[in-house]
Amino acid sequence: MPITRMPYPSAEPVYRAASRWRERCLGQDLSFFGERSGSTLADAETLIRDFVQQPDLGKDDFLTKLRGQISHCPTSAVQLAAELLYVHLLIARADVVSGPRKRQIVQEVLDFTPGTAPLPDDLSGALDAGLVRPGQAFNSGRWRQFGYLIEVFAAARRLPDPKRRRVAQDPRGLVDLLDTVDGQGALIQRHALEHLLFPDVFPPVVSREHRSLILAAWPQLAGEADVAEPFQLARVSDGLPPNTAWVDEASSASTAARTYGSGTSPTPGGRAGPLG
Repeated sequence: MPITRMPYPSAEPVYRAASRWRERCLGQDLSFFGERSGSTLADAETLIRDFVQQPDLGKDDFLTKLRGQISHCPTSAVQLAAELLYVHLLIARADVVSGPRKRQIVQEVLDFTPGTAPLPDDLSGALDAGLVRPGQAFNSGRWRQFGYLIEVFAAARRLPDPKRRRVAQDPRGLVDLLDTVDGQGALIQRHALEHLLFPDVFPPVVSREHRSLILAAWPQLAGEADVAEPFQLARVSDGLPPNTAWVDEASSASTAARTYGSGTSPTPGGRAGPLG
């Protein structure tokens, strides 16, 4: 198993779900939750118009605001919103957002309008685990993470078919796509997408601070600075001992810096350390 993958049995359903979304919704034009045709660029642009470009600055919770923003939209756009929220929630461990709470969020959006495809049982079960603790902004800034996902999906849908297939098949194609979307305030979601969609290449490091610490600790493994950051991190992972595994562990920046400086292992939304 590549050391970039979380080595727990509970992680495998997460990776299978992410792979299904990559293949069906990015590489093809299929629905994530059902056998119908997938969401379209028009659906994504509807969500951009009514959610991304019309932020609700009131004091209501995220789902209450979202209902007011998109419940009038076509069923296919609401379906897309529910599926993208599923992808958003997939990375988070259960002690950050529990499986039942993840399912409740997705189901509540599906219930905004009649006619949406239900959450399949196998995808529902994948929400019970998660991979990392993505940090406080994951919950407090959900609106921004979600908006970023909408824009990434729209950017993929705007590509001609060969380039869109490359996004689903080639890590460089994904990074090239993500570079075209403004990630300000949503880097957690960008970094989560990198790992979820290509877990054999990119490590499960969603914290910008931890990514910087890892690169500072192993510049000899990271290589030339003109290489895109995701691939520098991939080089570090490739250079670590084969018995290294990524384990999720909250840590302060100072603790992480000492860990990295010791020459042993990094802390993503966690840390890498020797197995056994």
